[in-house]
Order: sequence, then C-alpha cells, then structure tokens
Amino acid sequence: MMLVKMIKVTIFSLLTGLVMMAFSNNAMSLELSTHYLGRAYDLESNQLAYTEEYKEYSRNGMVEEATVTYFSPLGKVIAEKKITFRDTITVPDFMMLDQRNGYIEGVSQEETGFKITFQNDKESPKISKTVQPSFPVVVDAGFHYFILENWEALTAGKRLTFNFVVPSIQDFLLFEIKKVENASQGVSEQVQFQTGVSNFLLKAFVDPILLTYDAKTLQLLKYEGISNVNNDDGKSHNVRIEMVYQDNLVSLEEPHSLP
Repeated sequence: MMLVKMIKVTIFSLLTGLVMMAFSNNAMSLELSTHYLGRAYDLESNQLAYTEEYKEYSRNGMVEEATVTYFSPLGKVIAEKKITFRDTITVPDFMMLDQRNGYIEGVSQEETGFKITFQNDKESPKISKTVQPSFPVVVDAGFHYFILENWEALTAGKRLTFNFVVPSIQDFLLFEIKKVENASQGVSEQVQFQTGVSNFLLKAFVDPILLTYDAKTLQLLKYEGISNVNNDDGKSHNVRIEMVYQDNLVSLEEPHSLP
C-alpha cells in the first residue's frame, strides 16, 4: 500500500509539473508588442487630468490582450481596464473599474449578441443588457484596429460608418469617421480623422473626436474628445491625450488585477 501511495504521489507531482510548465510556456509566449504613456489634459483648464499606461500583448504576431492603468496627476492608480481580443479584432471584450467610486463598464461578446455591464458607482445597481448591433461593430480599443483595417479607404477621403457599443447608455450608436483635410498644418507625416455620432440631431449635443496618427508608423499620436475616465466629481469631460511610445518605457506602477 505504501508503494502504491508513493507511485500516486509521484504521478501527481509529474502531472502538476507538466501543467505548470505548459502554463509557464503559454504565458512566456505572450510578448509586449505596444507600450505607451498617454498624458491626458483637460481641454478647458489645460491641466493634467490623468495619465494612462497602455500595454498590449501579442502571440505569434496576433494581438491577444491589453491592460490600461490610469493614474492621477500625483501617480495614484485611479482606474484599470483589461481588454481581451478575439477572432474579430475590432470587437474585443473589456472590463473597466474606476477605483475612486466603483464605476464599472464592460462588454463581452456572446452567442446572442454583445453583453453590456454597467454600474455608475458603488451605491448603484449593476446593470446587464445584451444588444445586437449589425456589423460593422466597434468596441472600445477595437476602434484603433477599425481605422487600421480601413486605412487606405479613410486616407483616400472615404467616409465610413459603424455601430459603436456604448456601455454608459447600455446600447449602441451609429458613428461615422472621415479624414480631416488640410489638418496636418505642414506636417506631412501626420493624418487626422474626425469621428462621432452620425445622427444629425445628436451632433448638436455631442462634440466630435479628433484622432491624429503617424502616417508612417500608423501609431495614434493624439486624441481629443470625451474621456472614458470621469473627473474627480464623477462627471464626463473632454481631454487631449498625447501619446509617448518607448520600447523600454518604465511602468509608473504595476497594474492591479481586476476583480
């Protein structure tokens, strides 16, 4: 009996080791492919509102996941986001938590559609709703890849539309995007796009978003528009985010894990 017990323990140890080795190899195969700091300035005061650190990970050249950590001007973590890219890169799953007030928003793709999760603060009930927008659909960070997939058409001046999933309203809105002509002001290496709601009536109440790209590297350089991080009062505000890319950028702080 003692021999049988020793054999079982040995087999269990071997299996455990193999599983851990496989997990380790799987984790190690993910490579940091994009890393930048975005400094967000309030458009009204021009004061630093927050800094976001974006880390994107790829496996065999395919983007799989990303994390975004948001820091206050004093360097304290105020919010975090986890993004998981699937077969269609423009519609990733994501979950964001604002640690200041418990604000939560997220989207996950399911067989019946896109499940939206939203909670305005710790005292509010958590809302879940499934929506079924028609493609093309864009979710969160998938917007960048929508632009890249349609780069030639957009830079040629074509106006495109898509359904953008908006967790804060638990629904989706028809958006449009187009190139801004003569916006580079002599900087030939930059291209600017304008995006926003397509509905004529809503345009009167919602400011458009401006996105400036490097025409050679296709990196996002600047974002101007409504922030996905509220201010300290829990209100939405417009910001200008300036991105700084570095291969060996030192993290401000290691991101905390989301619940």
